[in-house]
Amino acid sequence: MKRNRPTLKQTPRGDWRHAIFKRVLSPTSTQPCSLKENSNGGTAASTFKLIPGSEHKKTRAEIRELWRNAILQQILLNRMDKQNYILKAKQEEVSGKRVKLSYDTLGVCDDEASDTWDLVINKYHNNDSNCDLQLLDSAILRGIPKHKRGQVWQFFMQQRKHIHTAEGTVRFKPKKEAPYEHLLKQLTSHQHAILIDLGRTFPSHPFYCDPLGTGQLALFNLLKAYSILDPDVGYCQGLSFVAGILLMHFEEEEAFSALKYIMFDLGAREHYKPEMSGLQVKLYQLTRMIHDRDPELHMHLDTQDILPSLYAAPWFLTIFAAQFSVGFAVRVLDVVLLHGIDVITRFAVEIIVDHKSDLKKCTGLEQVMECFRHVVTKIKSDDVNRYLRQVLDTNSAKQLLTYAVEYTVMHDESFLTFISEGYSPPPSSATAVKPKMQNKPLSLANNQCAECLKLHVDIITLLKYIKTMRGACSVSKGSVGNKWSSHPPEISALASKYLTENDATEDSYENIGTIQSNVAALEESDVPVRLYCHDSQDSSISNKHSKSNVDIASIDIPVLQQDNNQNDGDANSVAQNNYFFY
Repeated sequence: MKRNRPTLKQTPRGDWRHAIFKRVLSPTSTQPCSLKENSNGGTAASTFKLIPGSEHKKTRAEIRELWRNAILQQILLNRMDKQNYILKAKQEEVSGKRVKLSYDTLGVCDDEASDTWDLVINKYHNNDSNCDLQLLDSAILRGIPKHKRGQVWQFFMQQRKHIHTAEGTVRFKPKKEAPYEHLLKQLTSHQHAILIDLGRTFPSHPFYCDPLGTGQLALFNLLKAYSILDPDVGYCQGLSFVAGILLMHFEEEEAFSALKYIMFDLGAREHYKPEMSGLQVKLYQLTRMIHDRDPELHMHLDTQDILPSLYAAPWFLTIFAAQFSVGFAVRVLDVVLLHGIDVITRFAVEIIVDHKSDLKKCTGLEQVMECFRHVVTKIKSDDVNRYLRQVLDTNSAKQLLTYAVEYTVMHDESFLTFISEGYSPPPSSATAVKPKMQNKPLSLANNQCAECLKLHVDIITLLKYIKTMRGACSVSKGSVGNKWSSHPPEISALASKYLTENDATEDSYENIGTIQSNVAALEESDVPVRLYCHDSQDSSISNKHSKSNVDIASIDIPVLQQDNNQNDGDANSVAQNNYFFY
């Protein structure tokens, strides 16, 4: 007999597992749940529901609190994003500064130098008192850290302005002051020249090596702004190196202020003007100081025809930045910003005298210039320390001023000599522009032609007068005085123009009868009469006469004769040029 087994109603397979899966899928739900028995006494997962009453509607305060928390969290996220942006910008700035300051420091710079400069700047920066220059010089000898150099330069400029204010020094200002941002919006006629020189300025420095990169664009903006600010200077080659050094330690606007300080307050703009008068003075001062320090070296350079403009002009125009290392150029600029632009001449003298043994070994222009390019420009740290001590310990300001005055006096004398040799200013000389010295030969030639033309006109006048007086003049000596007194005014003016007091004697008219006889022969012949100007300094040169059928050699015009005993140095004589006929 078979036993009947009770049969259970089959439940859907896996439904309870899916219910657990769905419960786990939303673990953030905090509502309690329960299993409900089905009609068959089993527990079905399909009846897995929340307990009624466990859900409740949130109040207004709870919703407000939720919104408040969400807003605070969003504000926190925004602040974190802003801080991350600032941190990234600072990292990029530090990286940019590291790229800018990627040059080797020359000279001494101990660990305590940074603390020393912090103490000095904090003490004198916030007040109008002047710091002792000897203290600053000793601090310069100890060195300036690269990351502090921009701040120290700002302090130097402030101190020098205080000194100028206390001394009452007149500061030259630009004709039109304008903000840096306003200048960048304008156009300049020097744009092409500036763009060409961008690639030539510190081509191996990482900040300027990228074509139209960050460094070159900043350099272009700086040079463009200054060319608009100072139209008298505009742009000159060499100025890009000075601006490039400033951009290594300043931002654009700060570098622009420092460039204006160097050009206007220190007077460096005279080096870059079209006439370059300041550069000429510096070159003369350099030559004179080399002559005083080492006459043998000066004689050697002079024998080899080595002009100071061949090697020192790029030094002065770029403040040693073009041919020397950047580390040496910034050490020179440390002293320039505090003591003025004249110290570059003293640095140049120390460098040349220090390499006199190498220069004296060179013979010929090419060897000397190669020594200047490849030997003199190789400056070491020990050399920099020695040059700084010599420049700062020696006060040669009075000597440089003496040489500058000496150059100005000689320059004025040479110009006055040029004026006296033939240049006559027009009636409106107040508004006339003085001719440049390089046009001197052309001006002298023009004046000589003008003098020859005047003499031609005078000769024609005399010949016409001789022709008219042929029949009226007496040949005897006794009548010479009467006839001289009866000459027309224009003839008397010509006589006073070409004759001295010794010439106006009776001996000058002893051949006047010969004049009468030869004028007739001159009229009948076709022999031309021409003027010849001799440049000899001897006033007793014999006349040259052309050979012809008519004896022109016997024609003697008294008013054109010169006495052989006439003094060549007499300013009233015409011994400068000897005029005669042939």
